[in-house]
Amino acid sequence: LLAQHQPPFEVGIAGMDAIRCRGDDLLAQWLGGHQAVDALLCGHVHRFVSTTFAGRPARVAPSPAHQIALQDGPLAYALEPGGYLVHDWQPGERLLTHYVPAEIGQVHVYRH
Repeated sequence: LLAQHQPPFEVGIAGMDAIRCRGDDLLAQWLGGHQAVDALLCGHVHRFVSTTFAGRPARVAPSPAHQIALQDGPLAYALEPGGYLVHDWQPGERLLTHYVPAEIGQVHVYRH
C-alpha cells in the first residue's frame, strides 16, 4: 500500500482539486515500475472518495469531524456525519474497505 495525505487525482470538488498533490504523471509512471503497490490511500479531502489511479484502487478517507461540501462553488464544509475507513488488505489479492460512521450507535446482535 502507498499512503499519502493529499490525493494525486481530482476528486470533483474544485477547491480541493486546486490544492491536490501535483506530479500525478510522475507518480503514475513510478507506480508502473512498482507492481507490489496494490493500492493508494489518501486523506485531506474530508470526504469519502473511491476511484482508480494508475490502474490501482484508490481511496480517500472521510473525516471523523466535518466533511467538505460536495459542490462546485467556493470551498465550504458541511456538518454531515463524520466517518473513517477500515481496510482489510490481503497483499497481492485484494483491498476490502469499510466505511464506518464516526457516531456509532448501539450494536445489536442478531438472534437466530
